[in-house]
Amino acid sequence: MIARLSALYQPAKELTGCIAPRRADASAPLAAAAMAARYRPTRRNKGWPVLLAVLVTSACSGNDLIPARNKAARFAAEAGWRYSLTDGGAFVVATALSPRPAQQTLTVYLEGDGLAFLGSRRISPDPTPSTPIALQMALNHADGAAAYVARPCQYTLAAGQGKNCHPRYWTSHRYAPEVIDSIAQVVNGLKHSANASRLVLVGYSGGGTVAALLASQRDDVAGLVTIAANLDVKYWVSRERLAPLDGSLDPADFVRTLRAIPQIHLTGSDDDVVPADVIASYLGKLGNGAAARSLRIQGFSHVCCWVEKWPELQHMTDLSTVMRAKNQ
Repeated sequence: MIARLSALYQPAKELTGCIAPRRADASAPLAAAAMAARYRPTRRNKGWPVLLAVLVTSACSGNDLIPARNKAARFAAEAGWRYSLTDGGAFVVATALSPRPAQQTLTVYLEGDGLAFLGSRRISPDPTPSTPIALQMALNHADGAAAYVARPCQYTLAAGQGKNCHPRYWTSHRYAPEVIDSIAQVVNGLKHSANASRLVLVGYSGGGTVAALLASQRDDVAGLVTIAANLDVKYWVSRERLAPLDGSLDPADFVRTLRAIPQIHLTGSDDDVVPADVIASYLGKLGNGAAARSLRIQGFSHVCCWVEKWPELQHMTDLSTVMRAKNQ
């Protein structure tokens, strides 16, 4: 089935939770270390390959050596967050909730599309991201209670809880109605656990698309923040000449309900996966008078440097206003 689906797609710039080391490459530092351990320097080679192997190994952080399937649980636990696999009806979804006291507004971070493809035509058997960027951003949340929501089938397949995990749910149907409904159910549970009455939704990459779709269906969203998100799906697919996401919803089709929600959309000047004109197309459909704007960050790409700079970005006036929409 995966092979048949792969023939339908040409994801030249598929959205991934991290466009960095492929899962197959994660063992490279370990292999280098093993080679170094077995290597016996001679007078001729003077041991330089050993030094090179050690340098390659040490260049990788400890997080790079953690299997992708374990990262969310481990990162959450190290930060004192409560991690769980939550039944969301159609799907089981990985979530995490901060230990901060209950407040009126809960900020929910939504993960990107993850490792949807292993190459231009090969669909990944598991969409778990190599690096959970939205989770790392959530763990750096500056103000108030926060939660994290992965996407269906991320982290759950490896745990043996991949209910309804067909590859279409990280390809053509990644934003399907049943996906949005399941995540909405999970968000409701987190909101109840935090004793919150309102939400601020923050979505990275495809998680921003999910956040916008959630916001279009709810009356408790005080603010919407997206980072490098493809908010006009049809425009993005056409622009990049990708296979249509026929089973997915498109935020650009729900602008009438979205235009009143305070929102800001961050793009990177060097992002060639979701260029700024994708957001511009979405904003154009929102129309004049919408409570929305975009913010282009110089030197940022689709991946770099959202996690590293997130603590600072949250305090920028335009972003802070939406992030703290609860105070308005």
